[in-house]
Amino acid sequence: MNILIIGCGNLGSVLANEFDRNGHDVSVVDENPDRIHLLHEDFDGLFVTGIAMDMDVLRDAGVESCDAVAVVTSDDNLNITVSQIVKKFFGVENVITRITNSYRENAFKNKFGLKTICQTNISANTIYSAIIGGGDNINIANNSNFMIDSIKVDDKYVGRAISALPLKDGASLFGIKRKSGKVLIYDLMSNIEVESGDTALYIREG
Repeated sequence: MNILIIGCGNLGSVLANEFDRNGHDVSVVDENPDRIHLLHEDFDGLFVTGIAMDMDVLRDAGVESCDAVAVVTSDDNLNITVSQIVKKFFGVENVITRITNSYRENAFKNKFGLKTICQTNISANTIYSAIIGGGDNINIANNSNFMIDSIKVDDKYVGRAISALPLKDGASLFGIKRKSGKVLIYDLMSNIEVESGDTALYIREG
């Protein structure tokens, strides 16, 4: 398949790497050129730097010949706008739109007729099941096996944004679990601060 991915953050880069690894033709659009480094060194697809709402940028990324588009930036409004452009102007039927605000998912789905995926709902349910179930090994997607590592956060990070937490090789920061048991999902645009007693949740391929 010819896949176009809009947004190369944590989610977009994982998708791009996975599709590329499985032999699909992949193009990625992101306005931040540095995010190309989130892709594997052997990534064989196309990375286009530019604003996703720009139709010329979409054309450069091959939207006119793609089979499916995943619009997965951290900005809900941008995702909806780009999804509509891709569907209405370029005639792509298979468009998946990421929605981060779980309270608006149904409204967007009903109003705009989009296929939406709310990562917050999926992530929260997945982590909840893993934690309550007492195991770290969980199946998140077909033929994809992932592990969730829980690591207590050093108090030196208290008061700092969770984006300041150290990365682990081969793993992505997935969220924070508070002492109360509440789980907060990490997003590149989030301003969540670390609190004493927090546990960092990292996801990696098992």
